[in-house]
Amino acid sequence: MLARQYGYSVSEAAAARATPWAEGQFLAQRERGERSAHKTAWFGGIAMAVLVAGFVVDADSAPGWAWLILAIPVIGAFLFVYVRGQGRRLWEEQLRQLREQPWQSWPVRGQEVRATSLSGPQRAALKHRYGASFAGVRLSLLSPQGAEAACFVTFMARDAWQGMTDGYGIMLVCGDLREACHGALPGRQSLLALTPGARVRWQGSGGDDARLIADVVSRAQGLDGLFG
Repeated sequence: MLARQYGYSVSEAAAARATPWAEGQFLAQRERGERSAHKTAWFGGIAMAVLVAGFVVDADSAPGWAWLILAIPVIGAFLFVYVRGQGRRLWEEQLRQLREQPWQSWPVRGQEVRATSLSGPQRAALKHRYGASFAGVRLSLLSPQGAEAACFVTFMARDAWQGMTDGYGIMLVCGDLREACHGALPGRQSLLALTPGARVRWQGSGGDDARLIADVVSRAQGLDGLFG
């Protein structure tokens, strides 16, 4: 594990045991996500059924409403089963991460990014999770020398983002750094979804950056209740 090679703190217990709130919060998020997916499947089924009815109906066929009534349950049921199956596999893998893998403490450098492609339901879900004001953030996980070891994109409450000094802070990470992971900020009971992002080279601004990096590296290498 790269975090151990760098001397960063790693929880002795799996993330779900080290921070018991994390699993409960994850299960609540999963329940909301499944409800949203089911609605999407049925609405998608209705939309596709309307299109199917429009293509197959002609003057000599049954009335359009008959095709529509037949198509809605068939297509809706198919999408429901497909979406539920795909979603459950993803949720089960993410839950397994929490129950089997530890928290890793990482020094991070963040940069706010604009989330322009979010749909209405996605924005509503983020507001429900983080409050009225949230920020999209690109997080670089740093080596002790300040080089970028991995990169993720996430959302967090705006006050949490503003609480990071010049964008530097400590992030708890659970999972394989090559894939989607769970994240959390020490002292905050808010589970973050970390999505792998493209690495971007950045240049420090001199002595201030070096001091901030040294500070967060030191904190990541000391236990000091990080996993409480």
